[in-house]
Amino acid sequence: VYKRQKVGQLFDNREELGLSGIHKPPQAGIWGRQNEGSTSIVLSGGYADDIDDGEYILYTGQGGRDAASGKQIQDQQFTLGNKGLQLNKEYNLPVRVTRGYQLENGPDKGYRYDGLYYVIDYERVEGKEGFLVCRFHLVKEKEELAISQIKDAIKSNPNDIAGLIIEPIQGEGGDNHFRCEFFQQLRKLADEHEFLLIYDEVQTGAGTVSYTHLTLPTN
Repeated sequence: VYKRQKVGQLFDNREELGLSGIHKPPQAGIWGRQNEGSTSIVLSGGYADDIDDGEYILYTGQGGRDAASGKQIQDQQFTLGNKGLQLNKEYNLPVRVTRGYQLENGPDKGYRYDGLYYVIDYERVEGKEGFLVCRFHLVKEKEELAISQIKDAIKSNPNDIAGLIIEPIQGEGGDNHFRCEFFQQLRKLADEHEFLLIYDEVQTGAGTVSYTHLTLPTN
C-alpha cells in the first residue's frame, strides 16, 4: 500500500522514488504497459532531443540507446512504454512526472515529483543523433497548473489579494466540472493567506453546489 504523494516531494534516489509507488523501475524512464498506458516518466537528461520548459515537456521515448555510451544507435519503435504513452494520448490518461537532479529545472539533488501531465501529441521523427525517435508532447495538468499560478500570484502580491472568484461548474461554456480536491486546495490557500473564496453559482444552484457537492465552507 502506497501513501498518497504530494507534488514537490523529494526523494534521495531512484530506490526511494520506487518505494513511494510513483515510479517503480530503478532505471527505465517510462513505467507502463503497451496495452494499458503508461503510469509515470522520469526526466533525467538522458536524451539529446528532450525539451523541458516546466509546464511543457517534449519527451523522447525509450529504446535504441547504447548502454555503455548512452548514445542513440538504433531507431525507436512505438512499443512497450512508448506504446503506453500513445494510449495516454488516445484515452486522455494522465501520467506522473518526476524530474531528476540532472536537469536545469530539477532539484539540487535527488528526484522531485512534479505532478500530473497529459500527452497532447506524439510523433516519430529523426532525432539529433540521426535515428528515428518517438517524441511526446506533454502539458501540466490544468488544476495543478492553476494552483501553481495562484501560489505565484500570492507570493508576488502578498498584501494585495482580497479574494478569489470561481465557477464550480461552468455553465455557458459547457458542463465542465472541477474535482473536490481542487476546491479543498483553494480553501486551504484562502485560509492560510486570509483572502475570500467566492463561488459564482448563479446558473448552477445558487449555493447548493458548494454545500452539498463540495462540502466546504464558502465566503
